[in-house]
Amino acid sequence: MSPSGLRVLLLGAYPNDLLQIVGGVEAVNYALVPALAAHPAVAHVTVGVLRRRGQLRRHQISATLDRIDIPVPFLSGDVLVHSAQCVQAVRRLLPSLRPDLVHGTGIDRVGDVATQLGLPAVVTIHGLVHIEARQSARGLSGMIKTLLFEMMVRRVLRRAQVAISISRYDASLLAPMIGGRQVRIANPIGPEFFAAAPAPPLHPQVLFAGVIRPRKNVLGIVNAFARVRQAIPTARLVLAGPELEPDYAQAVRQRASQLGISDAVVWAGHLAPAGVLAALHQSHVLTLFSDQETLPTIIAQALAVGRPVVSSRVGGTAEMVVDGETGYLVAPGDEESLADRLIAVLQDQSSAQAMGVRAAAVARQSYDPASVADQTVGAYRLAMG
Repeated sequence: MSPSGLRVLLLGAYPNDLLQIVGGVEAVNYALVPALAAHPAVAHVTVGVLRRRGQLRRHQISATLDRIDIPVPFLSGDVLVHSAQCVQAVRRLLPSLRPDLVHGTGIDRVGDVATQLGLPAVVTIHGLVHIEARQSARGLSGMIKTLLFEMMVRRVLRRAQVAISISRYDASLLAPMIGGRQVRIANPIGPEFFAAAPAPPLHPQVLFAGVIRPRKNVLGIVNAFARVRQAIPTARLVLAGPELEPDYAQAVRQRASQLGISDAVVWAGHLAPAGVLAALHQSHVLTLFSDQETLPTIIAQALAVGRPVVSSRVGGTAEMVVDGETGYLVAPGDEESLADRLIAVLQDQSSAQAMGVRAAAVARQSYDPASVADQTVGAYRLAMG
């Protein structure tokens, strides 16, 4: 380590600009990396983004922060063969970057690369890729893909000096696989979400924000919202997120049409952080109804803004939402309970506002970027010591 502080190579998703943020890991890194670069114990942070096409590009963001696009031959397909190609691409940069350690933000290919560079390695458990692969597996090819992902996750967690769990859920689930130290640090969110939010509009509005895909059970949200609409005829549902699986998005549209609520369902598309913030300001409640989650960034953002959350009780959501205090939790797949809780929030605004006040206080304690960066530097010291 240099006298001026740690030099960190952070591998993972990072937005080229704020309009291109897709997914929770990009949003988390966007909040965390500047806070790390500003930490007194850190001399420099280089963010390495693995790209399939293009030349090596360096973007200087500040005196203590660079972003490098690292071209690699492949980013899809066999999870074992292509990791080796990514490792070689990153190794060629190490002499010029001179990092003291590497931080892989994921236990997928990014973590696989990070733990093969010969440096002290920290990995953050962003999502359970092997479980997601198992849930979506179809046929023999799906079974093989699941097996390869499970092998990769075990390899990453065995090799890393420190594994950062973002929730008690993943900490307990993956503890037997971890070969080094394990710490728990929640994901940060952007500082803009902590600003005082305006009062919600008079028009009752429910917001879903996330990728439109089966794991998020957006169909279940639409089914539940049909009952909300019967109780509150002026209610609207906003679906904000990229449609990465067009067939599923079309099925959601068809279901809304069958239920006669198409006019009350607004498709907002993919939103940058400023758009997400505006959508939260314009809504009374955030809802998630996923079949599997780890620690959804959008829940932290909603809590920070002061909006109650109604979510399925899966993964780490029960650690984020205090049932009856900052929102409500329902069993996954229980559309009737989801509808009842949404109706309760929309019809009792005084209670909902009290929930929002408590939610904002909880969020500031848990998801502030400077606090998370300080804990992360502690994990770096563990890895090096």
